[in-house]
Amino acid sequence: MLYIVLLRGINVSGKHKIIMKEFVDILLKNSKLFSIKSYIQSGNFVVKGNIHHPQEVSDLFSKIILKEYQYKIKAFVYTLDEFKKIFTDYPFPPKDKVDYVTFLSKAPEQEQVNNINKGLDTLMLKNNIIYIQYATKYSDSKLNNNYFEKQLDISATTRNIRTISKLIEIAEK
Repeated sequence: MLYIVLLRGINVSGKHKIIMKEFVDILLKNSKLFSIKSYIQSGNFVVKGNIHHPQEVSDLFSKIILKEYQYKIKAFVYTLDEFKKIFTDYPFPPKDKVDYVTFLSKAPEQEQVNNINKGLDTLMLKNNIIYIQYATKYSDSKLNNNYFEKQLDISATTRNIRTISKLIEIAEK
């Protein structure tokens, strides 16, 4: 099976530092995965292996990271079809450098999302995905992982639409 894996909070602002080449080697030696491609240094992977459920892949990544690096990290895992649907469902007209998707560990109540003070940003909830178009840029907004985790009481990780597109491209090669 082929999966897209997104790690929450890897190599961000010097925290939870993981050298991807080393980590890929560790994964290949200690799992049923036989192909692992990482994309940039922030915890994006396309993996293939003899694992038949996304939760098994998530558990594998979290377990190895805890064992090797002593970090408690959430791994968000999607099949290629799920990931492509998330990408194609992006509801806003494309704008350069302001289109993002926040992946949530579970679907929040719509009312919780409605109560978020969006400022000038635009967002839409669909199941456990929040689609966001920032008014200016991600770093100018309070709508980031930490904010969503605090407001919704769930784990979150965010990627820009270009990264999502690139992961799909890598997976389809």
